[in-house]
Amino acid sequence: MKKVLAVLSVLALTIAVLPLRPSAAVAAGVNLVLNPSFETGTTSPTSWSKVNGSSRNRATFTYPATPAFDGAKAARITVTTYKSGDIGWASANFPVTAGLQYDLSVSSKSGVSSTVLAVYKRAGGVSSTVSLGTVSGTNAWKTFTKVVTIPAGVTSMSLRQVLRRTGTLDVDAYSFSLHVTTPTTPNLIANGDLESLTPGTPSQPLSWTTGYWGTLTPVFTYPVAGKTGNGAKVQVTSYTSGDAKWVFNPVATSGGKTYTIAFDYAANVATNVSIEFHMTDGSYTYAWLGDPAASAAWTTFNSQFTSPAGSDSFTVFQSLVSVGTLTIDNYVAMDITSGALNFANGMITLDFDDTILDHYTVARPILNAAGIKASFFAITDPSVGIGSDGYMTWTQVQQLQADGHEIGAHTRTHADLASLTLAQAQAEIVGSKADLAARGITATSFVYPYGVHNAAIRQMVQDAGFTSARSVSDGYNFPGSNKFALLDKHVESTTTLADVQGWINQAKANKTWLMLELHEQTNTPGPDTGVYYNTPAMLQNIVNAITASGIQVVTQAQGRALMNP
Repeated sequence: MKKVLAVLSVLALTIAVLPLRPSAAVAAGVNLVLNPSFETGTTSPTSWSKVNGSSRNRATFTYPATPAFDGAKAARITVTTYKSGDIGWASANFPVTAGLQYDLSVSSKSGVSSTVLAVYKRAGGVSSTVSLGTVSGTNAWKTFTKVVTIPAGVTSMSLRQVLRRTGTLDVDAYSFSLHVTTPTTPNLIANGDLESLTPGTPSQPLSWTTGYWGTLTPVFTYPVAGKTGNGAKVQVTSYTSGDAKWVFNPVATSGGKTYTIAFDYAANVATNVSIEFHMTDGSYTYAWLGDPAASAAWTTFNSQFTSPAGSDSFTVFQSLVSVGTLTIDNYVAMDITSGALNFANGMITLDFDDTILDHYTVARPILNAAGIKASFFAITDPSVGIGSDGYMTWTQVQQLQADGHEIGAHTRTHADLASLTLAQAQAEIVGSKADLAARGITATSFVYPYGVHNAAIRQMVQDAGFTSARSVSDGYNFPGSNKFALLDKHVESTTTLADVQGWINQAKANKTWLMLELHEQTNTPGPDTGVYYNTPAMLQNIVNAITASGIQVVTQAQGRALMNP
């Protein structure tokens, strides 16, 4: 039988406090344009120069010009004869970082259209001019805004708004500052997107510190290009022991609260994710959340945890525990204890992996008698899945669908997708969906074999037409969860009814979505079954507990439909 990997359970243990470097307080949004409102200068504005693209043009540069949009002074150009080129005021050069986003704003007044330009400079002094947009003519002041992404290789730039025709143009109130993303969720992590810099210490993000211990050589770099805007990088160039990481300022908590944590990362080695809980007695307790695999492309890690009794704050960090490089971005932590951010009601899904024969002979009668619809995930290659020894037949799978149960895909051969070439992985994913379609089954839900997935695999699943995919990582789902990395709870031979009842109670109280992952239904497990089974009596008890609780039962597809778009 095909088995899944053991759940990444949270293992808490108390250890010595890690040596962290103190952080400094912070702010952001500094305007990089010198003398942006033209207030400094006598006959010519300080840090601005005149641009006239042709000696045959006839233009007058006026400073100061009034009335101004902002303050007492503006700058004006009046073009009486136009032949070619750009005519306008140009700002002094200022440094920028390639890959980052910046907010541009400039106010102007002109009876004719004008063009806003960026002049980018690369190493060696190579320049290129790019149009950022056109401002239509108006006799009133108008403000042009744009989010600008700095191209690769650019180290500095200047701005100008120009005329390419006869007319008059007044300009004022230039602004060019790092783009700050407004959170769309109640994120508990200050500066979780790493956009804000520390005033006076631009190499330090607001509300973050660096941390390391052991015998190693860490190099911390900020800002760097993140998934969106700024990111932060840590590199370990030599390693014997310990770890190195960026750490956000602690979040206040109390025992028993449940949180979801998500962030983006790129790394050339496997890393470690841990939680540090500060306890009311002054000690620290640590919990492990997982070991994200190396990923050259940006990928998202998400998990959930509950703060232990006696805790008063927490922070979560992704650490390098070897020589390598790690870049992080977009940390979001949310308190999901009250259910205010969650579904209208708690929900539960029974997911049966592998289309094992006893899913039909044992589970089907129990589910149908209780009126519970479950999700069954098929291995479609006849040599190792449907039609082979110990597995359902296609007629039985089709009967499950006729009963109202969901049939989803679990690849053709239950292969570890990350161990395959991209072409092989795609054949497993797309092929399983096609095999089901050939039998009249339209599968929209997917389960990763062994729970293994990365950014490329998740994209393949999405491109194949699936609308959700489940991992084997521990936790509950909420409306904003990653639809292609859904979390679950494992029902195994060691799972007790009290465990399941506790999960149901928590899902109901917090209004989250609980997915139970089940495998063999047997009293006589085979030699290779391990812990991946439960008895038929246990399944009956689980069904009874679900019915008695009144919790809403959904298939994976139905639960996905209730999530955020």
